Amino acid sequence: MALQTIDTTHRRDTEQTTNTPQTVLITQWKKKITIIIETQSTTGDGEIIMPTVQIEKQKTEISIPTTTPCNTTTSEYDMPRDDRWEFPRQSLTFGPTLGEGEFGKVVQAEARGILKPDAVTPVAVKMLKEDHLDAHMIALVSEVEVMKMIGKHDNILNLLGVCSQNGPLYVIVEFAQHNNLKDFLIKHRPSPEYSNVDKDVLSDKDLLTYAYQVAAGMEYLHSKKCIHRDLAARIRIF
Repeated sequence: MALQTIDTTHRRDTEQTTNTPQTVLITQWKKKITIIIETQSTTGDGEIIMPTVQIEKQKTEISIPTTTPCNTTTSEYDMPRDDRWEFPRQSLTFGPTLGEGEFGKVVQAEARGILKPDAVTPVAVKMLKEDHLDAHMIALVSEVEVMKMIGKHDNILNLLGVCSQNGPLYVIVEFAQHNNLKDFLIKHRPSPEYSNVDKDVLSDKDLLTYAYQVAAGMEYLHSKKCIHRDLAARIRIF
């Protein structure tokens, strides 16, 4: 289906100065995101219903201090805040890029206080690139809402938080330190000579344990009426 590119440039016009000389009234166009979630009671079988995400362009007015730097950036989107998952973006420290596509990327980061107060946790942060379309934002917001509904389990990559206010959308998930299962298995397979000297070679018990963990994760998703549809060792799940 063809997608229409929508101009995301902010239009800001200083219309008037407020009564106090320390602030100025700014008019800007923003894209309001609305999330509609159908309750499970309407389906009757506990099935997860994909949320409906809508984007509507709206005109807003804000008052900002005259001392605000001219290069201060704001998000082009106005997203609803979910205090259960909102995480302060200033507590993120970004590292290397783990992977990227045409319109999005995943970056390794450290999140201070996301699991325990003052503790630093390695995480992966999914975000969109600047030239993304509204359709990509809708897809990312929908993904976040589904992860919220699925909940947490030891054998899936869990959602840890989101940064949705005053900047681009950041989706924070657990960091898979071994990348993916396929690369891990290749790295630790026996040598051609089948030598047992290498202590890192995986045993049959190890392989059965990994298979059990994958099955446990899929069983949990099934209990939530969710089908993965792309289960493979190459997926970053380990």
